[in-house]
Amino acid sequence: MKNSQIFEKKYFEIITKEEIVVLEKFKDGVKNEFQFNYVSNGILETYTNEINSILDDQLVKDSYRFIESTLDEYQGDQISKIIRILDNDFNSFVSEHEKEIDLTELIENIAKLHALQRVQINHDINLTPYSFMYKLNDFKDFTYKNIEKDKPELTEKLRLRIYPSAVTDNKKRKKDYSRETENTKKLLEYLSQSDKKVLFKAYLNFVKKDVPTTELMKLTLMISNLNDLDIFFKNPNDTSLYTMIKRDFSSNEIKTLENLKNILRQLELNNFIQYIAHLNIEFLAKKNKH
Repeated sequence: MKNSQIFEKKYFEIITKEEIVVLEKFKDGVKNEFQFNYVSNGILETYTNEINSILDDQLVKDSYRFIESTLDEYQGDQISKIIRILDNDFNSFVSEHEKEIDLTELIENIAKLHALQRVQINHDINLTPYSFMYKLNDFKDFTYKNIEKDKPELTEKLRLRIYPSAVTDNKKRKKDYSRETENTKKLLEYLSQSDKKVLFKAYLNFVKKDVPTTELMKLTLMISNLNDLDIFFKNPNDTSLYTMIKRDFSSNEIKTLENLKNILRQLELNNFIQYIAHLNIEFLAKKNKH
């Protein structure tokens, strides 16, 4: 069996299993009258713990870094790239670790890592429609997939079942965005200079990827008005912002990004949230190496 076939078999097996597990946890939560956030946060925490556990294996960490370093050589989505890497490039990694590798087990662990990461990211992105399903106790449209991308009309459909007056209001008058404008201002005012610096650091790597122009515009506005202007007249190495951006992410910076995810979600920066998850996994892999 080809490396890619081992990967795909395990990857979709985990995806299918986790979709059922999460759905049952939501149904149990409704039955036991738990708050949605309590159930959802517990699910996300479980994924974080499982991902960390997989990354405790040094071979998995090393193979993860090998795959990540090769992704940009191929076109397509992440899974398509990984499949090509496993068939075309992975033998060079295997040959360096031949004596200690159970190849099938290693590829299955790689598949599990990426499957759990994908389900965790999409769960995070789908919090709004999931919360509506939970409130309605109606899970017939439940999916692990990115709902905004695959079923963009579903969230609004669920919202209108909970808030039906929104339909009448929209028919009566032109939409007034003053409240949304004020709410957005409040969210942006919440960002400290320190928050903006960490966002700026992540942003500079994020812009190198193929990402939506709208998200780049939003992020640019979020990180504007940074007070550190000495980059304009000092040697870059003598400025604190440049020094901070050039070094690897610290645990505090990763924590800052994680803490800002709620704001980012409200501002619909879903691709950037996915990128934060990628940074977190990358950080854990480097941390566990030492």
